[in-house]
Amino acid sequence: MRRQVIDIGATDLHRRLDLPTSQDEVYALAVTLNDMLARLDEASAAQRRFVADAAHELRSPLTAIRAQLEVMAAYPDPRRDPLAAASLLEDALRLNDLIEDLLALARSEDPASQRPGTVVDLDEVVLAEVRRQRRLTSARIDARRVSAGRVRGDPEALRRVVRNLLDNARRHAVDQVQVALGVRLGLVELTVSDDGSGIPAAYRAHVFERFTRLDEARSREAGGSGLGLAIVGKVATAHGGTVCAEEDPPPAEGGLGGARLVVRLPLAHAQGGS
Repeated sequence: MRRQVIDIGATDLHRRLDLPTSQDEVYALAVTLNDMLARLDEASAAQRRFVADAAHELRSPLTAIRAQLEVMAAYPDPRRDPLAAASLLEDALRLNDLIEDLLALARSEDPASQRPGTVVDLDEVVLAEVRRQRRLTSARIDARRVSAGRVRGDPEALRRVVRNLLDNARRHAVDQVQVALGVRLGLVELTVSDDGSGIPAAYRAHVFERFTRLDEARSREAGGSGLGLAIVGKVATAHGGTVCAEEDPPPAEGGLGGARLVVRLPLAHAQGGS
């Protein structure tokens, strides 16, 4: 068994140890080591998928930028070049947003990078982001249901959670977005709803996975990277909370009938301070 362990390297984590015939402590150790190898194998496979997905996402805007620059260099045209420059800027901003999302996701998964928690008035963060989003969209953002809610954590990470939720709702809304914040059953509950097409029940558990898009073409056109909600999920978990997608009630019942994303976080005093 020791020889087998020594022979297993990072590139062949799929291998498993031979189990001894005796049902003793050595057998139990072998089973435990095989379970560990299975977890390492899955983590390695997930990392490879992430690198491949990230490379694919980065390739798209880089290819567009390169193609436009090659045309401008080969066929200079004073009438066309300003329009091409505006398009290049749009692609560069998309690339920058994607890189920022990748960095944020990496930080959210690195325990060493977590900042000491401070008390955050989440309602102030939400209202500040609502004001920002109103400058970016013609959709009406209703924040009348935002009340006080204090949590403990990284202010910048929590601000990104709110921003990503509102970005997602704004991109998919037809006319309206609703934001609610309050304390329920000892938790601070943040809800962001939109009147878009909603999320099918079969996909609600997957929207917080990396690079998940229910509508590939629409999400790319809207500028979504497929990482925003993954960051929301990772940050919520790191703060001892949860996140889920639910069906929003129809307008007759006070909802919007589209997607409804809910983040629940412990109250600040429940984490050792207020």
